[in-house]
Amino acid sequence: MNAGLGLSLRPQKGRYVDLNYKMGYNRHHDTEAGRVANFQTDPDGLPGEALDSAMADPLSAAWRRAVTSRTLSERLLTGYEVRHEARAEAHFAFAPDLLDVDAAFSQTHKHDEDFDRYRLDYPAGGLDTDFRRRYYDRPADNFRFTANAKYALSYVENDSVSGRIEPSYQFTWTRDEAQNPLYRLDSLPGWDEGSGRTLGALPSLRDSLQQCIDAENSYFSTIKTFAHRAGIKFYHKQPLRRHGWITLRAELPLRHEYVHLDYNRDRTPYAVSRRALFVEPSASVAWYPRRADKNGSELAVSADYSLRGAQPSAFYLIDVRDASDPLHISLGNSGLDNTLTHSVSAEARRTWKKTAVSLSARLGYERTKNAVAMSQTYDRRTGAITSQPVNVDGNYLTNGSLDLSLPLDRAQKFTLNLYGYARYAHSRDLNYTAGMDASAISSVDNINTTGGFSIAWRPGKWGSLSASVKATHIRANGDRADFTPVRTTDMEYGLEGQANLPLDFTLSGNFGLTSYYGYGDSRMDRHSWDLNLRLDKSFIKGRLNLAVEGSNLLADDNMVDNYVNEQGRIETFRNVLPRYVLFHVAYKLNIAPKKRTR
Repeated sequence: MNAGLGLSLRPQKGRYVDLNYKMGYNRHHDTEAGRVANFQTDPDGLPGEALDSAMADPLSAAWRRAVTSRTLSERLLTGYEVRHEARAEAHFAFAPDLLDVDAAFSQTHKHDEDFDRYRLDYPAGGLDTDFRRRYYDRPADNFRFTANAKYALSYVENDSVSGRIEPSYQFTWTRDEAQNPLYRLDSLPGWDEGSGRTLGALPSLRDSLQQCIDAENSYFSTIKTFAHRAGIKFYHKQPLRRHGWITLRAELPLRHEYVHLDYNRDRTPYAVSRRALFVEPSASVAWYPRRADKNGSELAVSADYSLRGAQPSAFYLIDVRDASDPLHISLGNSGLDNTLTHSVSAEARRTWKKTAVSLSARLGYERTKNAVAMSQTYDRRTGAITSQPVNVDGNYLTNGSLDLSLPLDRAQKFTLNLYGYARYAHSRDLNYTAGMDASAISSVDNINTTGGFSIAWRPGKWGSLSASVKATHIRANGDRADFTPVRTTDMEYGLEGQANLPLDFTLSGNFGLTSYYGYGDSRMDRHSWDLNLRLDKSFIKGRLNLAVEGSNLLADDNMVDNYVNEQGRIETFRNVLPRYVLFHVAYKLNIAPKKRTR
């Protein structure tokens, strides 16, 4: 549920004030079930489907030798969130100068309750079964305040030349408070694995929770951030003698950021404070070759550069051990460095106004210093992974794109759009090599090429219809000894339309087919169908709008996105809702002030 209120004031010419308030509330209730198996030998040569066979009870002798550990889990997550946002901005014109000021404050309170049943066993023997019935009580409060001031000082302004200098200042304050107590309900009498307690149940006496708190893996934190950003922008535009117009932009900001974290774990307090000063310059130049095209709407060539800095998460800087999940243990690293990212791009655009044909091309390059990656160590006996953040250098990427828009008829009711995209990424990360228990630096060269087209038909007031085809091909090669080259292709076909019906009804929807090839598994080399529809009805001259929306109406249970990341790994992400229907109600309330008479 969301609600908002806005007020705009114009007390006199050249003065503008805008006030806004928004609030939101939502509740959620989610359930999950999971099965995980860790293997010490490749299960592909064994009979049966790997996960089903590994979770069978009893296990065959062959599968018992292959499985290091297996986990069964059930989870119930409930909670709510309340958000408040307030913003005020004002603009004052002192021709030809302009002063802009604004301030915003937001507050979010959320409270999640997380219940789970967790069973970990080791079929090969040697270690006891680990059963846990856990309860996390997670209240959290987040506060954020920002204030900005900018003054645009025009030093020249006429028909041919314009230039201004813009000093600016920004202040940001944030405060995030979180509680994460972990209660091991399984340690209470009558709450063991065979008790049959319902997931989500709690002891009748609140004092019982204090008896089963897992202090070593419970934490409480408050993190505060103070950031000051002061800078100056430069803008200048003027004609060239014989070659159109040139526009120069540059900014030199200084950003000072102070972060302080108070952290309490296992009844032991920790404090982390860190300051950083970032110089984040940016610059751009744009050339409009045609003298009659002052704003570059017909032909433009531009180039940009920027530098960005970021501190690592303060939670990474605490040297503590988190073993709340026995198979995924995390450590801190107080020696992490700040991350710096350099970006360069160039773009050219051409538009033929008479025929409405447009063509654009873009090239980009980005390099990152001191990226944060996770170093991991694998325990062959237990199957546990211990992770620690570290800095990694050598990541860079380059990309390019080409777009063409072409009307197919004089009335411009049919339009053809063609596009192409290519991206090369050199990724350095930490990954395992077969036979090793600790991750090591790995380099992967990843090439992503995408191309496609769409045809749109807009006959007029009755609606619109478009069809599209998109192809994506990924090639990944790595220097790890056990790296398997990746060659995948995704084909996407889509049909989208909108029909404006009588009685102010509007029907819109899209239908799609995605085909995956080259993933090497029948569950991922597949075809996925998708259908979404929405019906809108407006009342009271468009002020009231009612709508019903259906998503994934075909309930395709293969709603999985296949993805190859920079390290060449194949990931899957599942849509947990097979289909759903939403109802929308929107009302626009606009009150115009009465005109003053003199």
